[in-house]
Amino acid sequence: MHDENACDENREIIEEIAETIFGAGVIDFTYEYDCTTTRGVRLWFTTLRLRNNRALPINLDTGGFCTEDKNTLGEGGIALFIRGNRYSPGSEVGIDQIDAAIQRDMISLFDRAVIIGLDGLRYGAIPCLERDGVSFYPLKADVIHCKTPEGIPFLFRSEGFCRINPVHRTKTWITFDTLLMVDPEGSCSIVSDEFFSEFAQEE
Repeated sequence: MHDENACDENREIIEEIAETIFGAGVIDFTYEYDCTTTRGVRLWFTTLRLRNNRALPINLDTGGFCTEDKNTLGEGGIALFIRGNRYSPGSEVGIDQIDAAIQRDMISLFDRAVIIGLDGLRYGAIPCLERDGVSFYPLKADVIHCKTPEGIPFLFRSEGFCRINPVHRTKTWITFDTLLMVDPEGSCSIVSDEFFSEFAQEE
């Protein structure tokens, strides 16, 4: 979840961020998919809306870039893996039934499922806003682990392709719209995008 060489202060901050996110569950989602004869249906979430047990909204998105030409991503999204296998509707599902099958499967999977682990959780080195001694830092993670009440494990991982050449290697991550806020005394808290927007607009 964090760099082994990270200082204790950073480790404590990361653990505090994780504790805020743990227990959050999916409340809404949007997705895209493609369908081929060799790969079947491949699904990507374009957005995932979550809420933690303190009613903090947490929206997930995809971030990344091409490592070969440094371009921004073209196609991309958040992939779902259940018990280690990438999710796809059953092969018996007809083309005209794919959307209904995805909706049914996701509603069943996400019902009362919660986040239990975060790989590569980190915050930006450079604040996205500093004012009056208050700093805001963006959050990201590589993998988000979840579990259903029945004990079924699943995870979210970001995927993306170079917009110029899809065979290029890419670096991707999951972004959070929640931010780490550090006040003038050095105390940390996780705040919503709405709170950040209102703070940024204040004169």
